[in-house]
Amino acid sequence: MEVSTDNLNTVLTKLVNSINSTNQMIKSLSVKCHKLEKENQILNKELRNARMELQHISTFVDPESHIDMEKLKNLMGEVLRDNFGKLGPRGPPGEQGPPGKPGEKGAVGDQGPPGERGPPGFEGPKGKEGSKGPKGEPGPRGPPGYKGPRGEPGDKGPRGEKGPDGEMGIEGDKGEPGDQGPGGDKGPDGDKGVVGDKGPIGDKGPIDDKGPRGDKGAPGRRG
Repeated sequence: MEVSTDNLNTVLTKLVNSINSTNQMIKSLSVKCHKLEKENQILNKELRNARMELQHISTFVDPESHIDMEKLKNLMGEVLRDNFGKLGPRGPPGEQGPPGKPGEKGAVGDQGPPGERGPPGFEGPKGKEGSKGPKGEPGPRGPPGYKGPRGEPGDKGPRGEKGPDGEMGIEGDKGEPGDQGPGGDKGPDGDKGVVGDKGPIGDKGPIDDKGPRGDKGAPGRRG
């Protein structure tokens, strides 16, 4: 089965495009995977802090009433201290006294440690396209590409007109005799010719060796 060059080029082009698309997909998945790993680390840290805080709270909170006993004690102490003599039945309001002098401003406290970094925010909208920068210098020339497959031979052009006969060249040397061709078919028998004259008697041949003795004959009839 013959495969044309166009089909091979089409298949090669599709394979190259598929490889490039796969590489882009792998790169994108790698970036997303790296991003998810960072987010997972942050979530694990927050989960660990939440567990520690839950363990800390469980030491003060009553499991039945779900009340933080430590905070309740502190709150009751503050209420008794701030409302000393005011917890009984309330009497008639007294006259308003003169306003007190404003107190001195307290010193600024030390700056606390920086908080933990929060998770990355959502990707913002794409900004406007900036102005085109200056044209960069041309890069080095890349290596030559692979030589493509050889194309199919084109159609044979029309035969040109016969040119003028050239001058007769020098007679060449006689070639070797060719092989003998196959024998031809036997032709029909010709008419019988005239009987020729009798030829001369040939020379007498040489005497041959004596042959073996024959078998003995039958005995003759007695008279």
